[in-house]
Amino acid sequence: MILKVIVEFLGVLRRELGVDRVEVYLEGSKTYRLRDLLLYLLSNYPKISSAVSSDGSLNTSYLIFVNDADFMIVGGYDYEVRDGDRITFIPISHGGSEVVGVEGVWRKLCEDLSKIELEVFEISSNDALTLIRDIDKLQVNGCITQVLPSVLVLSDKQLLLASFLTFKAFEEGRNVSRKPYIEFLLRLFSNRQINDIITILKNVSSSSYLLVRVCKDVGNMGKPPIINGSEVSPSQLLQRFNTERIDDLIKAYGLEGNVGLDIDRMHSLILTKISLFQII
Repeated sequence: MILKVIVEFLGVLRRELGVDRVEVYLEGSKTYRLRDLLLYLLSNYPKISSAVSSDGSLNTSYLIFVNDADFMIVGGYDYEVRDGDRITFIPISHGGSEVVGVEGVWRKLCEDLSKIELEVFEISSNDALTLIRDIDKLQVNGCITQVLPSVLVLSDKQLLLASFLTFKAFEEGRNVSRKPYIEFLLRLFSNRQINDIITILKNVSSSSYLLVRVCKDVGNMGKPPIINGSEVSPSQLLQRFNTERIDDLIKAYGLEGNVGLDIDRMHSLILTKISLFQII
């Protein structure tokens, strides 16, 4: 039996290799891990060395998706390659017009930034549970209200990017969920399975939560729910983030292979993953 694997290249890597995809055929009697496949590609396509190191590990400037999922989520380098798999290499800094990367998406967001209003309140875990139970009742047309563990919110850009893409998805009929506040979670955590996200949220231990309210038009916000909380300046979220809890963020975004990166680099990776949700 022969295993057929499709390998796709996006952005600058596509131009460097001169192809947008290749078909790889592997002997089916053997077990091939993702690392084995990466080493095979490195041997047969030397120019891929900008993405793959000599030990078969991925350069931190790239992401790999296996059948539309981050490779770290499906097993990392030990993932067992299967017949029909689709492996996609995605440069974090995309070149050309093939892919809208963080920079492109963020430019689009900035164009409409004056129309988006974001409010963030720090609340207790007890208030968070109360609001989560009534989350459906808190929604207002044209706005999104959500409650998130503070340890999973790194910056205002993270929230604005996810909300911007949520609003755009509904405008263009590309939404995955029928409810904007659920679509927001899917895009915030770059995951199409709401049950996976619920599991992530349940497994996170956080002493404080954030009530996030965002509207696509200034003036639609209205009054926040009655809570015992304090308003947080969205622009200060990155400075307030507890770096000792970075592991929670890494796990939530399936970035285990990037442990040790500084907070700015992690921020860039997260924004990239959010923007890629609409591309893959």
